[in-house]
This record gives sequence, C-alpha cells and structure tokens, in this order.
Amino acid sequence: MLKRKEVKILLVILIYSLFSGIMGLLATKVYQSTQNVLVYHGLLLLIQVGLSIISIYELKKYGHLKKSFQKIHFKQLIWILPHFILLIITLIMLLPGLSQLNNQAIQVIIIYGITTILIGVSEEILFRGAVLQVFEKHGLPKAMFISAAVFSLFHLSNLISGGDISSVVLQLIFTFIFGLFTAPLVIKQKSLLPIILYHGLWDWISNLYSVTGLPNTISMYSQVLNVLMAILLWVIVLRSKK
Repeated sequence: MLKRKEVKILLVILIYSLFSGIMGLLATKVYQSTQNVLVYHGLLLLIQVGLSIISIYELKKYGHLKKSFQKIHFKQLIWILPHFILLIITLIMLLPGLSQLNNQAIQVIIIYGITTILIGVSEEILFRGAVLQVFEKHGLPKAMFISAAVFSLFHLSNLISGGDISSVVLQLIFTFIFGLFTAPLVIKQKSLLPIILYHGLWDWISNLYSVTGLPNTISMYSQVLNVLMAILLWVIVLRSKK
C-alpha cells in the first residue's frame, strides 16, 4: 500500500511528464510552422528551465536537497570515470565534423548544450533525488528499482511530443538500464552533481551525431558500460547495507 507522500510524488511525475510531452509537441508545431531551428531550440531551453524549477521545488518538498548534494569524495568518482572517458573519446572523434559547421549550427549546439545540462538537472533531481528518497523507506533495492522504472516510464511522454513507437520502446529499455546504473551510483557518491553533469553531456554529445550527420557509435558502448557498472554497483551497495 502506497503512502500519501509516495502517491503525491508519483502524481507530480505524471504532471511533469504530461507537461514535458505537451510542451515538446508545442515546440515541434512551432518549428513546423516557422522552420526556424533557433526558435525551436530556444523553446526547448525554456521548457527545461521550467522543469528544472519544478524538480528543485519537489525535492525540497518531498526530500532533502542537502542530502542529494553532499560533499563529493573524489575517490568515489572512479565509478563514473569510465563514462566520462568514453564521452571525451567520442567528442574527439566528432571534432572534424564539428569544425565544418556553419554559424547557425554552432549556435544551435550551444543552446542545446545548455538545454541538456538542464535536462540533467531536472531529471536527476526528480528521479535520483526526490523519488529515490521518498521510496528509500521500503529498502534500497525497491527504492533503486522504482527510481529506474519511473524514470523509464517518464519517457512515454515522448509519444505525446511526436516520437515514433519503436524509438520510444528502445528509449524505455535504455533509460531503465541507465536508471539501474545511476540509482546506486548516487547512493554511493552521495551527490547528484557528477551524474547531472554526465547526463547533460551524454544527451548533448548524442545530439551532435545528428548535427554532424555521422553515425552514432557511442550508444552501444555506453549501454554495455551501463549494464556492467549497474551490476557492480548493485552488488557493492547491497553488500554495504547488510
């Protein structure tokens, strides 16, 4: 039986998801009518500003903001270091394609970079902050699983904003795996900052493939890494709590 606080945070996520999907659809409609890519990405940026504010408010209301942003112990960063190395290698590989872009494309990349950092802020604060803390009373395994599952289901909102079913189904799988990796990572690191930064950079660099027209080679390696690190971190976190 879900407690009142747990029901409330799930309702917040439902509203958050609907807002994200509807505003994403609105941004798409504006782009279709104006064909102005800068306006489109500007709208996406404003949407993420709103979602970030909602997430911070909900964490302060249902969780503990300080608990999610404790002092970073740099020895704990080893658990996410392989992911950052993969991002750096990918960015180096993309540099030749990026150097050939025109000014408008560069402006889009900069705006989208800010947007993806805000995506990292809003989603990590809500799902690895508020949700994880609210359900932690049920035990870490349930809390980590619920956090990953709810994060995955949130991406159904992309159907509202125009995503095709096959792409969204794949996204549900990949985001669930990502959630299984990041939930124990946050518990281990006691701070959302490293995963916020990684999440934002991951989304940004993934988008650079579509901008440059190069094939996306990072996704497969990243998913394998997520699975391996998720298994390792689950074992470590669960053993430490015995």
